[in-house]
Amino acid sequence: VVNGRIQWIVDAYTTSNGYPYASRTTLGDSTADSLSDGDRSVVAQQNKVNYIRNSVKATVDAYDGTVKLYEWDTKDPVLKTWEKAFPGTVEPKEKISGELMEHLRYPQDLFKVQRE
Repeated sequence: VVNGRIQWIVDAYTTSNGYPYASRTTLGDSTADSLSDGDRSVVAQQNKVNYIRNSVKATVDAYDGTVKLYEWDTKDPVLKTWEKAFPGTVEPKEKISGELMEHLRYPQDLFKVQRE
């Protein structure tokens, strides 16, 4: 609950499979121990990446469906390109309220990919 409203928090990632000088991993394999059988079909086994960052925190208001995107990784070059292509879609990190900040976490799946 943030500001008296139920907010779903979603970790959003920027990824690439062609980032220079980085080894590839398959997302489905790296996160297999956290996926149920139904979810495995969503993360395609051929979905190989060699760059992944948790660059955006998204919130979805449970009452009216309003979505807000907040910059999390201020140095991510992929996010910077996105912001140039779609200006105004991602709020600056400074706009994250203290109340929302208390609920943000380091994503378990990102740690699993980094571990791999």
